[in-house]
Amino acid sequence: MSFYGPPNYTVYNSTNVCLYSVPEGWRTFNVPPEVEIIRPNAFSKASNTLLRVLFVQSSLTKIRHSAFCNCSRLLWLNFSLCSNLREIGKNAFYGCSSLSYLVLPLSIQSVKDYAFSQCKSLTTLFIDNSSELNYIGKRAFENTAITTFFITNNLKFIGDNAFYDSKMKNFELNKWHKYYTNHSGALYTKDLKTLVHYPKELISDQFNFTKETENVQQFAFININSINKIKLSPSIKELKNGTFANSHIQSFDFTSAINLESIGPNCFYKNDRIQTINLESNNKLKTIGEYSFYGCSSLKHVKLSTSVEKISDFSFTNCICLENVEFPKECELQHIGKCSFNNTNISIFLHFK
Repeated sequence: MSFYGPPNYTVYNSTNVCLYSVPEGWRTFNVPPEVEIIRPNAFSKASNTLLRVLFVQSSLTKIRHSAFCNCSRLLWLNFSLCSNLREIGKNAFYGCSSLSYLVLPLSIQSVKDYAFSQCKSLTTLFIDNSSELNYIGKRAFENTAITTFFITNNLKFIGDNAFYDSKMKNFELNKWHKYYTNHSGALYTKDLKTLVHYPKELISDQFNFTKETENVQQFAFININSINKIKLSPSIKELKNGTFANSHIQSFDFTSAINLESIGPNCFYKNDRIQTINLESNNKLKTIGEYSFYGCSSLKHVKLSTSVEKISDFSFTNCICLENVEFPKECELQHIGKCSFNNTNISIFLHFK
């Protein structure tokens, strides 16, 4: 491996020409046209001063993980001339809190986990509908200020919580998109079987799942405060980890969710508005997951179905207003986890009705 280049930056030449490290003090950096890969943490020394990165006649193909991590003064990025750029790595621009403007090239194929997470000033994202983008990793655009995201034609995969705590209001996509669709403002897979994400800033009094919905992606409704009521559909089989965590949704209608089999960990974690949970019609429900209703500070009454076999650890801990949990006579309950009802207001622990 040989190192070469002028003293103000270092590249090394192995199989590819790579930008290895940029010294502190740079404000505007012109990426040399021969550079094909920007290595991990390449700009870490310049993270406190870097304002602009310019790409002219670029040969760049990959930006590795954490390459620009916490470059908190970086203002904008334009990759339109990077016609060979395929991949933006994990945490590549994590914490670039001043970044407001981003242009991705037609050639981009994947944006990895947390790539632009915590870019809280990012309001403008340009990407052509015909781009090669097919993969967006989990939390890739977490805590950004993007309000509209265009689902490009080749996009096949969107990771869990890709837009967590963003300012998203809507998703735009062509009605003939092969892999995704928009229904009542929420992003679904094309067959409507999986709800991928509900925009945090989309206001709706009530949201009804489609009759086809079987799965809800993790954290799909996290931090939502713009919906008052949710009605679950008969086809839903599972509510996954953190689906409604930290939300302010007041009412959940489970009466139609006759095929619901499990409520996942953290599902309703710290929902502070819900007062009643009625699961008595959900006769396939077996498991209530860990921390599933933890800290639901307004919850007063819970009704369970005969089919419930397991209440996991900390399921109802810190539900400080919880007064009553009803188990039917034919209850199949076999396990109550540790601290499941700690710091509640239940006077009689098991109440069979």
